[in-house]
Amino acid sequence: MSTIDQALKYHQAGNLQQAEHIYRQILQINPQNADALHLLGVLAHQVGRNDVAIDYMNQAIASTPSNPAYRSDIGVAYQALGKPDQAITSFQEAIQLKPDYAEAYHNLGVALREQGKLEEAVDTFRRALQLQPTYAQAHNNLGIAFQVQSLPTSAGIACTENAQRRRKLNEAIQCFQRAILHRSDYVEAYNNLGTAYKAQNKLEKAMESFQQALRINPNHAEANFNRSLVMLLRGDFERGWQGYEWRWKSKASLPREFRQPLWDGSPLAEKTILLHAEQGLGDTIQFIRYAPLVKQRGGTVIVECDNSLMRLFRSCPGIDLLVAERSSLPPFDLHAPLMSLPCILKTRLNTIPASIPYLHAGDESDSPLNAILKTHNGKRRIGIVWAGNPKHQNDANRSCPLIHFQLLTEVEDVALFSLQKAEERTKLTLESDGLNQVINLSPFLSDFADTAAAIMKLELVITVDTAVAHLAGALGRPVWVLLPFAPDWRWFLDREDSPWYPTMRLFRQPRLEDWESVFERVVSALKNEK
Repeated sequence: MSTIDQALKYHQAGNLQQAEHIYRQILQINPQNADALHLLGVLAHQVGRNDVAIDYMNQAIASTPSNPAYRSDIGVAYQALGKPDQAITSFQEAIQLKPDYAEAYHNLGVALREQGKLEEAVDTFRRALQLQPTYAQAHNNLGIAFQVQSLPTSAGIACTENAQRRRKLNEAIQCFQRAILHRSDYVEAYNNLGTAYKAQNKLEKAMESFQQALRINPNHAEANFNRSLVMLLRGDFERGWQGYEWRWKSKASLPREFRQPLWDGSPLAEKTILLHAEQGLGDTIQFIRYAPLVKQRGGTVIVECDNSLMRLFRSCPGIDLLVAERSSLPPFDLHAPLMSLPCILKTRLNTIPASIPYLHAGDESDSPLNAILKTHNGKRRIGIVWAGNPKHQNDANRSCPLIHFQLLTEVEDVALFSLQKAEERTKLTLESDGLNQVINLSPFLSDFADTAAAIMKLELVITVDTAVAHLAGALGRPVWVLLPFAPDWRWFLDREDSPWYPTMRLFRQPRLEDWESVFERVVSALKNEK
């Protein structure tokens, strides 16, 4: 057995230290040994030292330029280092050297997909599978590409595109199933299959997939977190909140690093606790309701939040000090992310803190908004929101085409007011969709305190799943929320009300992409409430 073979045996067994020792011994004898240089690079990549990996692999390529594996593996290291152009070039060079190199095609497909070149990625994965039909990883990554293609690129999409998106999601499911067929212990494929089923609102199948992933690897962070979303959606708070904490170990969330310990719910006595916002503005508005409960445990409560919420949160009881995100923090003894508070305080479905309102609008009697609203006295003044934050990963699915709100303008004695924040974009959207009769309030909405003041002067808010929905609910104002077929976990299943917000009414899509039925029911409800 050669020394390279010995090193490989240790390497494949996971004994990286011994493998590295032998590789270095080989290089002491022959500094140009391409295999030892290449495998040292592979080892460095495995431990996250990709700059070192690239250096070793370049030396291997210089020694043996015709080896396609060296080119493919350095591409993987470039990809991990955030250099996709160099990665793609390396994979293409590997394929030129070996046209039937399935692994290089697969790696190229991953790089193309991560650059958003989905059609090219799909073609490349398919080429890898033509060469190696049982390539489980290529099936899985082709499924991910289809799943990304199934997401809407904007809220205003045609019915034909909706059908195409549904087909892409079905194709993704088939790919994940094939990956599992060829590799029965493929945890990532089971997790991806679960997320695809969840997007179709097939929760039993989603749960089964996540459970199978966790039978194989009980510590898989993404599967634990995704399973918790199904539990919460079903109202299983006891297990759901515990599982929700897995978000900090998943790739989706980065925990805040504090030297102070995480609060465990114990009495605070004279201690100071920092409650810090996470995720979206709507999440922050929803979970700031816990500040008074924390205050009841004694001590001083500091809240760190986005600057757009600062004025609004001055009205929230239980907060001793507000601090804007990215500013210096005062001393504190303990901390808790806002969305961990339901777990810490053991919230159950029947103990959701719903003392409404827990936010209040300030005195805006001198606002120019008043004059605009007064001109529509005698009509039912309704605020509308059709789109959320475009950076939200699910925004195009939860947002809806503005044109659907045209039906509301046909209801007698109704005046519509846009509560969208982006002033210029809102103006252009209203004009392009022919809804010039909608009064654009965005010039008067500099932060959420302004939006709260506007909502207090309206009889009703009709909105998709956005921060404004939470704001109206927290203010105790009547609000109707329009939900996609596969809703976010906080809206539960089937019910038309929300235990989070007593003044809220939910209108759900009966089928994927079916906003038409939603608005027909909204119009009928408006007419019946006259």
